Amino acid sequence: MNPYSVDLRQRAVTAYERGEGSYVEIARRYDVCADSLRDWCRRYRAGSLAPLPHSGGDRSILTDEDRDHIVKMALDRNDATLAELGDDLAAQRGVRVTEKTICVVLKERDVTRKKRRGTQPSARRRNGKPSEKSTKKK
Repeated sequence: MNPYSVDLRQRAVTAYERGEGSYVEIARRYDVCADSLRDWCRRYRAGSLAPLPHSGGDRSILTDEDRDHIVKMALDRNDATLAELGDDLAAQRGVRVTEKTICVVLKERDVTRKKRRGTQPSARRRNGKPSEKSTKKK
């Protein structure tokens, strides 16, 4: 999500500073959160309404070698679960990550573990009789 424009921030803060309403009333008028408006007013008094840079989140604890190890194990043992791949990574490389992280690594490297493509269900049941859906008239 992109930050609100400085122009919108300025108009909302100016309205509050003029006493045109409470945080909640002005926030409704400009379709923003009252907490955002409160934060903008505090930052305006401190000197700037410019949006803060994105912090970027935490750095990954996985190195490229760790990622390569996950991919190699997934290709060598394609029947292994994500939990088993994680346990192997912890045992071999000393790094413990969640199953979600392993899944993300495999998706980034386009490694699939599915054995076969999905197929369309047959119009007949396993016993050879037509299913109720295929015999109903529309």
